[in-house]
Amino acid sequence: MDETVGVVVATFGDRDKWEEIARPALVSISGQSRQPDQIVYVHGETLADARNTAIERLDTTWCIVCDADDLLDEHYVSDMLEGKGTLRFPRVKKVYGDGREELIEHEKGNLLDRNFIVIGAMFQRDDFFKVGGFNPAVPIFEDWELWLRMWKLAGVDIEPSEAIYVQNYNPQGRNQDQSVDVAMWYNSIRRRFVY
Repeated sequence: MDETVGVVVATFGDRDKWEEIARPALVSISGQSRQPDQIVYVHGETLADARNTAIERLDTTWCIVCDADDLLDEHYVSDMLEGKGTLRFPRVKKVYGDGREELIEHEKGNLLDRNFIVIGAMFQRDDFFKVGGFNPAVPIFEDWELWLRMWKLAGVDIEPSEAIYVQNYNPQGRNQDQSVDVAMWYNSIRRRFVY
């Protein structure tokens, strides 16, 4: 199997602000012990638009999406490539504002009940396009909604890897946005896949 890997970073909103925030993520990607075959950064109108455009620009078998305010451990790409499955998810090192760090080991469970797969998962580009990419109509939990479509419609094999995704915990992040009805979106997404 072709082992080419592309890593994308996508942003939207205030371009200057997000380009500055994305710099450390891009440095962590370019500093990998096993270099990605492609690195693509796109700033778009919406996050879904930017991510879909970035992945369209890849010419690799495997894709990894890194949030602009997160990092990849230096062995991330090589650890992901050593894993099994067609949708591979990492361990997560959460970094809090006060400097505390917490390593979260694999907690594979029922994907219909909760999203145990962070955005930094590695997946095959063909599977991504088979299910239509990120859905621009989903304002929250869009990665979970994508994983569910890949699992249900493309039949991906979900497996953990030893890679470590460094997630900078943001209490003001989109998943805590009070203007979005979190419970409604969670239930709406889940209902679509329970059958």
